[in-house]
Amino acid sequence: MPSDPAPSHGRKRVVLTAKEAAEGFGRTLAENTNNLLADGKLDAREAVALKQWLEACGESDLPALNYLREEVQRYAADGEILPWELGRLQLALERILPPADRAIAKAARNKAEAQMEASEATESEASRETRRQDFERRRAPATDDSATMAQVKFIEDLGGTIPTGTTKHQASELIGRLLAEREEVAGNSNSTSPPSSKKAGDTKLMKATNAHKIKPGQTVFDVSLPARQPYEGKATLKQKDLIWSLGFKDQAVIDSLGKWQASALIDQMKSQRKPGSGPALILLIFIVIAVALVAKFS
Repeated sequence: MPSDPAPSHGRKRVVLTAKEAAEGFGRTLAENTNNLLADGKLDAREAVALKQWLEACGESDLPALNYLREEVQRYAADGEILPWELGRLQLALERILPPADRAIAKAARNKAEAQMEASEATESEASRETRRQDFERRRAPATDDSATMAQVKFIEDLGGTIPTGTTKHQASELIGRLLAEREEVAGNSNSTSPPSSKKAGDTKLMKATNAHKIKPGQTVFDVSLPARQPYEGKATLKQKDLIWSLGFKDQAVIDSLGKWQASALIDQMKSQRKPGSGPALILLIFIVIAVALVAKFS
């Protein structure tokens, strides 16, 4: 915010006299200055126009005109005018005006500055409120434990039906049972079929998981891990971190899990953990997996 120009004690007079402001270049200068300051602010476009007009005026013995030339040369010589430089030019324009006109220009500047400050305060408050609402929304705990739309769709694709009120955990268990049933049927009808690349991947996962050795005092979990489906995406980073925190430390196996496999594994591990046992007390988990090798129905 520019401050009012300092008193011109000991300096050459640059203010337009009543006579100068009433005729010739002085009158044109006063009219142009009043027009530039009418809205209380000077923008870069107006400063450039002022510079061009002063250059076109030629030589003059009018103190106000020469003073403005010096100020414009000081702040706008390189063609790039910064906000603080515009403020200084605005004060220079106010300074050359006769007292009555200067008072009007100053009042307009004060009004424009007050409006700008109020607008910035409103925008700042709106921004703070938006950030606060976003923080509260992210901090609020999830309260809906019902099965997700993805789980419902997956169960329907498997030929099952999901009862009203089924939770995410219950839906995960139902998916595991349906996959196991389909594998049993597919195994009976395709016992001589060569293993597919998907089956090979599931077999590799089973072997890698069973390679863990049990040490005294470790917890054994008996879980049923569904086969990974062709359209099943990879386990999320959050799921991987949770599996790791529960005590299973084989990163290669964790990285091989699909989303539904990871979800089923987490749910079953949680349900079998002893009360009071924490991740820090479980050094390693041996998982006995009954891998369902599912052949996709044509």
